[in-house]
Amino acid sequence: MKERTIENISRDIQIKREEMVMVANQYGLTHELTIRNSQDLDQLINEYQMFSMKKKNRKKIIYSYARRYCKTFYNRILKLHSL
Repeated sequence: MKERTIENISRDIQIKREEMVMVANQYGLTHELTIRNSQDLDQLINEYQMFSMKKKNRKKIIYSYARRYCKTFYNRILKLHSL
């Protein structure tokens, strides 16, 4: 299996971003497909950031991103339930 590069991840981010915008324009911002694409994009962005970090800081930053991602996901769920 070919190892991922920062360029591959960057390309995937751009593709997923375009896909998410297309889906959001067609179905709306709160549609399940839009949210799923947004979560996929978040994961790709996290992968990009992790890839570009120095090894010694990874452990501390992983915890920070995990907390932020959980908080963002929780806020999105609350927002959906309030609609």
